Amino acid sequence: MLVFIYILLNAFHVIQFISGVFSYCIISALCLGLVFLGLSSLKKVKELSEHLDGEQQLTKKINEFLNDLGGFSKLDEPDWSELSEDVIYFKRTARIRQL
Repeated sequence: MLVFIYILLNAFHVIQFISGVFSYCIISALCLGLVFLGLSSLKKVKELSEHLDGEQQLTKKINEFLNDLGGFSKLDEPDWSELSEDVIYFKRTARIRQL
């Protein structure tokens, strides 16, 4: 929106930063490109929001499974206590996939 105001003010010689037909065309094309980019982003967000509901349900089921199991500590092996948290995370993820 501000780009359109800028183009109009520049066209009516209120401000004169960049003038000429060629510069107006370039700025207008950039503005239209950004509008198109914004609209395509909104479309992608709508598609992902539909996918989000399924992911939330799956996360809820996994959390219920882990609560029934007794938490993450039941998945751990005794020799994992010396490993870093990152490695333990990947081992737990592999264990959950096995179950």
